[in-house]
Amino acid sequence: MSETLLARLTVPARRPLVTPVRDFIRAVAELEGFAAKALVRLELLAEEACLLVIEQAFEPGDPGEIGVALLRQPGRLQVALEYKGLPVDFSRLPDGAGLGLTLMRGLAEQIEFLNLGKNGRRIVFSASLPVAPITDYLTAEERARPAAPAPTAPPRLRMMTPDDALALARCIYRSWGYTYAEFVYFPDRIREMLESGLMISCVAEAEGGEIVGHVALLRDGPEARIVESGIAVVDPRYRGHNLFKTMKQTLAEQAQARGLYGIYSEAMTLHPFTQKGNHALGAQETGFLLGFLPRDVDPRRIETCPQGDRAAVALYYLRTHPEPARAIHAPPHHRPLIEDLCRRLGLDRTFAEPGPAAEPGGETRLGVRVRPELGMAFLTVEAFGPDLVAQVRHHLIDLCCRRIDAIYLDLPLQDPATAAGCARLEALGLFFGGVIPELNRGDVLRLQYLNNLALNVEAIVTVSPAGRALLDHVVAERRRLTGQPP
Repeated sequence: MSETLLARLTVPARRPLVTPVRDFIRAVAELEGFAAKALVRLELLAEEACLLVIEQAFEPGDPGEIGVALLRQPGRLQVALEYKGLPVDFSRLPDGAGLGLTLMRGLAEQIEFLNLGKNGRRIVFSASLPVAPITDYLTAEERARPAAPAPTAPPRLRMMTPDDALALARCIYRSWGYTYAEFVYFPDRIREMLESGLMISCVAEAEGGEIVGHVALLRDGPEARIVESGIAVVDPRYRGHNLFKTMKQTLAEQAQARGLYGIYSEAMTLHPFTQKGNHALGAQETGFLLGFLPRDVDPRRIETCPQGDRAAVALYYLRTHPEPARAIHAPPHHRPLIEDLCRRLGLDRTFAEPGPAAEPGGETRLGVRVRPELGMAFLTVEAFGPDLVAQVRHHLIDLCCRRIDAIYLDLPLQDPATAAGCARLEALGLFFGGVIPELNRGDVLRLQYLNNLALNVEAIVTVSPAGRALLDHVVAERRRLTGQPP
């Protein structure tokens, strides 16, 4: 992730120094423009995190230290606490010690507990920087959403610049109201992502400079070799002009020129249009994520059939550059499907034969990213340890209690433990979602968990036989592992 170090502080791990650390974090956040309410949340988070580290990772008299780093990321302030103390299992804290952790998770937009091996441990939490929402820029006429005039000329395509951020926010408002991902309604955040290179966008520009279409490539970091296609929007007045297809084709050429391996995307299944656009470019389905879209997502002027509490998306992958040859370890019960998927995509993959199941001997490394505004969370297994299943179970319970609707778990297919341990994770109620090539320096198997959602899977739209076969596998696995009806 593109980031700038704002300030750093190192203090002995002693309770009396918690208050100065808290005040230090508040002072830096205040300089970044945070309002009083947000500052209070950051203070509480900092205080609870420091106390948790001091009480759980250091014994009385231990001359340990806590390092505090404040980092500026596009649209976010990140606070990292770094320490070299006793290893702590945050899924099994002693009675009474978990209260502070529960409070932290309730206050934080996003929080991660990272094991850095010999470099110690790291607790990271972040908060969105204060920026003006699109409503501050809209006129009273635009808020009333009047009927728009018909276009007089076809729009032209070009690459987006940071100066287009406000025009994009207006376009999304006209097309989706306030039902899209939250950050797109803040022009300053869009501008920062473009300037940092984490977002590469193509726009359709009408007469007069109005933005009437947009598709982006989103990168996890400047060195990422795979990108996510997203924020695909076409003004209702310009639908039916193949803008999505031509914009994504332009971005595919950009990805190829930059040496990126491929583009993955989540296509709506409420209608066939984005799926057909992906197929027209040569992209292939790699999975279906049920319950991915909140119910209030509103694609204006498109007739859809309700899918229940939340809607599904189809995962697609488009190769744009030769990727490394890899050996992958597919769980036996998913292997035929994954072999077919790799063959359809043209990936250079060999499938390792399963060996004797061995208990992982290292330490579990599990990344957790929560999107409370979307009701979803993403867990990433970075390293298998003997307590992985216990940690995943802990997070599932915690996220369900926080009313997170859809939880996704990514397993590295290059690790033999994925083939051996997938069934134990599925016993928790997780089931097959799909495969995303090259997502985390290799292919990942994505499992999914739904928090008591009522779904109408019969309303999921597919546009190809391969897509239908994938969806049938997902639905069958859900029924097998959770007892839910098709």
